[in-house]
Amino acid sequence: KVGQSENCPFGKKYFNSLPLTMGDNYHVAIVTPVVHYTMGGVEVGADSEVRGAGGVIPGLWAAGEVMGGTHGINRLGGSSLLDCVVFGRVSGRSASRYLMQRLLNNQAGAGGAGGSASFNVTVSNDRVTIDIPRSAGAGASSGNGGSASADGSSSFGPDPNSFYSAGGSEGEKKEASGASSSYSMDDVAKHTTDDDCWVVVNGQVLNATSFLDDHPGGKKAIMLYAGKDASEEFNMLHKPDVVEKYAPEIIIG
Repeated sequence: KVGQSENCPFGKKYFNSLPLTMGDNYHVAIVTPVVHYTMGGVEVGADSEVRGAGGVIPGLWAAGEVMGGTHGINRLGGSSLLDCVVFGRVSGRSASRYLMQRLLNNQAGAGGAGGSASFNVTVSNDRVTIDIPRSAGAGASSGNGGSASADGSSSFGPDPNSFYSAGGSEGEKKEASGASSSYSMDDVAKHTTDDDCWVVVNGQVLNATSFLDDHPGGKKAIMLYAGKDASEEFNMLHKPDVVEKYAPEIIIG
């Protein structure tokens, strides 16, 4: 009767399977409500900083389902990746910047007013490591990799870009790229077409021209970074050894 009148006391609006007959066969399932995704949470800004009633809360960031405001009134497929992966990286970057600024202002560790803080910078094959002494404070002068001053200026020893250029020793180039040739970013920037496509990934120069049509993610995903350093985007989606494992022939320097 409800189906015929289309006036359901429980709010059902559509009755596409009518009419029903009592002599038909029916399949019945028990449906249990579950939490698929949590929408809402603490308010954050573009840098993933948590906002309270009085504005931004210093030193507090959020990512994942604890944060709100990224979906509007309805969650779209992929919003969880936006919350967790994108804002996870954004919050990490923001926290690092905040802590570095505190160090430069001598507010971390031993504290103190004025002076300078020192730290070591180590450049290896696939990463740059900054070692900051826990007790860094006013007047600190140790460290042979680089230094930072309270005014925000810094001086680093090894230059990460030296792996792309003719500078540095031949041994460093080989360690960084696994190949004997060395190219600058200016060299790489000259190869930006689908007939001649070079990209830089984790210190290695790749001639991806022959691999474009075989890339599982499609040709366009590589062409977006033709002539550029694609390390950050690459590392979000791939394991570090994927090029050496599946396409070692495209590593040219």
